Amino acid sequence: MDKKQKSDRSKKLFLRKKRAVGKTVFLTVGVLLTLNAAAAVFVSKMNIGIAGTFLLGAIFLSCGLFWNTLVPKIPKWPRILFLAGVAFVTFFSLFLLIYGASEQVHYREDAVIVLGSSIKGEELSVGLKERLNRAVLYYQKNPTAVIVVSGGQGPRETVAESLAMEQYLISRGIPREQIVREEKADNTYENFAYAKQLLDERFDRPYSVAFITSEYHVFRAESIAKAVGFDEASGCGSRTKWYALIPSCLRECVGVFRFWILGY
Repeated sequence: MDKKQKSDRSKKLFLRKKRAVGKTVFLTVGVLLTLNAAAAVFVSKMNIGIAGTFLLGAIFLSCGLFWNTLVPKIPKWPRILFLAGVAFVTFFSLFLLIYGASEQVHYREDAVIVLGSSIKGEELSVGLKERLNRAVLYYQKNPTAVIVVSGGQGPRETVAESLAMEQYLISRGIPREQIVREEKADNTYENFAYAKQLLDERFDRPYSVAFITSEYHVFRAESIAKAVGFDEASGCGSRTKWYALIPSCLRECVGVFRFWILGY
């Protein structure tokens, strides 16, 4: 066997191993994403993040299952763009999580705004409970702060989110007179805008504000708070359960891009 034949054989072996590794990676990622989306939808209602996780899982699974027949037929540039997009969203999501995990509050603020999230009937979601638990910890360190719970009543919600949030905080020992309810907001921009109206009425002097939301949401929420008029709002991120991380980050990436384009 001459050198050229050996070289050709080595290349073929390398390509086989490369294809086997690629197929295994795509199948594994596809299965994990699909299971993750299934777990998320089991404990939460369907949203764009969960739908996106299902879609990504389906794409990875399809590529893995038909690696030798489907993938070679896809032009090079679409494959590169897809992988570049996945890489960008992955690293941007990591940035959002790391940014939101950093402690920004001083525990000397005059008020803290707890951003609402969807509920089922009157039942709080796991993520919203985490935000409220974080608010309880904040109150223990700064018991003079006014706590604004913000969130209106959406579809399949029997009460306003803020009412359910207030009841939860009271059950955890927060005095009712320390809580202010904002009951009209349907999104983050309105959370801050309506909360600012209530706080402007309550304080007859300049006041400082902190806000509490999920850690992946802190970056965008901080930008929106500044756009509304809270020049120095300090963010505080609560932890997100593992099964909600990927769907939540996918949805948040869409939210950040929309804010950059539309401003809300």
